[in-house]
Amino acid sequence: MMVEPNADRIVPRRRALLLAGVGLGSLGLVACGGAGNAEGQPGSSSAVSSDSGVSGSEASAGASGSSSSSSSVSEGSSAAPSSGGETIVKGYSGGSKAPEGEYRAADEHGPAQNVPKPKEPAGMNVETVEGVVKFLNYWVEAHNYSIQTGDAVPWANTTSKADEYEAKAIQWVHDLYFHNEGWIAGGLRNITIHEETFHKSDKEKEYKILTHIETRNTIIYDTYNHKISHKDHSDDNRKMIEISIIFHPQDGWLVAGKKFTDVKIS
Repeated sequence: MMVEPNADRIVPRRRALLLAGVGLGSLGLVACGGAGNAEGQPGSSSAVSSDSGVSGSEASAGASGSSSSSSSVSEGSSAAPSSGGETIVKGYSGGSKAPEGEYRAADEHGPAQNVPKPKEPAGMNVETVEGVVKFLNYWVEAHNYSIQTGDAVPWANTTSKADEYEAKAIQWVHDLYFHNEGWIAGGLRNITIHEETFHKSDKEKEYKILTHIETRNTIIYDTYNHKISHKDHSDDNRKMIEISIIFHPQDGWLVAGKKFTDVKIS
């Protein structure tokens, strides 16, 4: 099942990913946000002049061989995979089924439980800096939700096909959960957005903004391939990230790309 990110100017975001599945690929950039800001989960911050974290290459950090032909993603990850042959038993995080409504983070026993699904905030799809801040916070929450559940639709609905790296990560996450019977522990992102850096680029309807994204260290459990992979995001967490976003009158905001930058903000 393929999960495609938003087809710019072709498929409205609200209908974009319902069709065939969901995709996910780059856990590194994926790992920093808030899945509903439940207890124990990271959140997102829109404070001006603060750091927003984006870490970069998690997707390839482990699920290198799903039963789906599109699931193999290799993006220069510095993950340290196991030698294979691991005995992985997928059960309940914390060792037992959590009571209904009680959030429980993923661990070596199984994936996260009762992860709250993020809701789009009012005023998000407005072509203003305030709209961008709301959108990017939601984007991080959608990412965090998706990597904890395998439901990559919310994440894909915030992503333009122009961001090929993130698109691959989206598909990879979907395949890890639904083809490889795997899951992800950690990898959640926190973002700080420097609102004062928001500016229009030389492309139509494209804007750029500096952020600092912190991603929690990630462990990928790939049951199908009997592998456990670890990803340390410490180096990426020290860097600033410039995010390119595009605005469509009907679709609203979409993330079109990300890059590390040496820019420092006092």
